[in-house]
Amino acid sequence: MDSVKYLKENYEECITQYRRETDEQLYQRVRDLATKLGRLPIKSEIPAFDYLKYRLGNWPRIMENAGLKPVSEKRRRMLEQRVQKKKEKCCRKNKNTLIKGSASDD
Repeated sequence: MDSVKYLKENYEECITQYRRETDEQLYQRVRDLATKLGRLPIKSEIPAFDYLKYRLGNWPRIMENAGLKPVSEKRRRMLEQRVQKKKEKCCRKNKNTLIKGSASDD
């Protein structure tokens, strides 16, 4: 029972500390743990992981953004497609603005 109480207090202490830190500081914590372990940490080794997930996203994104794991090929393609769609949308919007603007000049 005492160990459960300790874990709960430690969990709350971790969350209190995490709330004071920037996202970059949280990523640094993950990097520091990886260095200490000599390998990539697993979720269960991260104190109060659910809070980190809430703040930083899912585990693969945390590892990528911390610089510990390269972006997967599938995700890279998806991100490139997303950027391309935004560019196309922006170009269409600008083109429509130019067309409307030139019509009002007449």
